[in-house]
Amino acid sequence: MVQFLSYEGAMTATDGPAAGKTSVDIGVRETNRTAETESLQLIGAGTGLADFAWTGPVPQSQGVLNDGQTIATGLVAPVAAPIATLDLGTAHIAPNPIRDRAALSLPATDEPVRVELYDALGRRVALLHDGAAPREVEVDARSLAPGLYIVRIASATGAQALRVTVAR
Repeated sequence: MVQFLSYEGAMTATDGPAAGKTSVDIGVRETNRTAETESLQLIGAGTGLADFAWTGPVPQSQGVLNDGQTIATGLVAPVAAPIATLDLGTAHIAPNPIRDRAALSLPATDEPVRVELYDALGRRVALLHDGAAPREVEVDARSLAPGLYIVRIASATGAQALRVTVAR
């Protein structure tokens, strides 16, 4: 089993390959007003699960990649020694929801980082930072429409996506 996911709450499986395991809630929900033509989807760009974040409900894309989703292809060269992974797990944004501005706090690293902001449809709406890793990046939401956004933080050895809500 690679993943045991759920939406609208976590659950514990009672049968099958996930028996006894608790699901991970993907953090997005459908409502009674979600159209049949909409779905919950992954957005982002990369080669692994950590490169993507859940969004929706958005118009379904049955049979093709989701809007805002790019899967990298090509051959990966073998690596002689393990690569240390940048631990972005301590990255967080506050306040969330954002009214005007928020601060994205990043872990200490010597690696350059790229911080991008995506809307709920997976369109990049801002490049917030690209270069030497600062301890903090400002997220200016004054020109953004209210709604769900994804802040994607990436370095050569790791990536993380954080959900943020813009509210007025």
